[in-house]
Amino acid sequence: MVHKTLTPGVADSVAKFIQQTRDKAAGEASASPFNEANPLQLPTTADVEHFVQAMEAEAARIDAEANELRTRRLAEIAEKDAQIAALNRDIEAATARHNEQEAEVARRATLRSKLIETVKKIAPKIDTGNLSEDAIRRAVVQGRFGADAVAGRTQAYIDCRFDFLADEANVDPFAAVVRDGLAPTVQDGRSAADKAYADMVANLNNRWRDTTH
Repeated sequence: MVHKTLTPGVADSVAKFIQQTRDKAAGEASASPFNEANPLQLPTTADVEHFVQAMEAEAARIDAEANELRTRRLAEIAEKDAQIAALNRDIEAATARHNEQEAEVARRATLRSKLIETVKKIAPKIDTGNLSEDAIRRAVVQGRFGADAVAGRTQAYIDCRFDFLADEANVDPFAAVVRDGLAPTVQDGRSAADKAYADMVANLNNRWRDTTH
């Protein structure tokens, strides 16, 4: 609201001055008209107070716009950071899945390699090239025990019979001998002496019997 004691035309001049200042700051006005404008005349105290209030209001408006711009920029930055974080999480998850898949492939390759090595001990003539692990076990059991051994049987049953064959094929002969116990082939000193004494007694008895007849 314009104060009643303002000098006529001052309110419009102040408003024009502020607008020119705003346009200049925004780069929307050339320097010449602004510099060539008549100096702002503020003859009375009321005129000065009005100018100060108008400039304070303009400064407050500029601060509000700056704060709004700052808040919007910070929000945009936070949004970008969130997008980058989400992208990084996706990359980490994809990398983890890839590593897990590679580990699983390596694990399956190792198991298949060991299975084929066992099959070579049990049934070396079986072609394992195009067979799955289950089909390999089924072929081995059928090869050893006949078609009736696998007909209508579950995979768990076939796996169990294959495992028995694998255990037999993987037994170390020396370990089996040790497990069953070593049969003594050489007598120790005491046993040899006892045997020699028994042989001597038997020999003397036989001679005594020979002399009595």
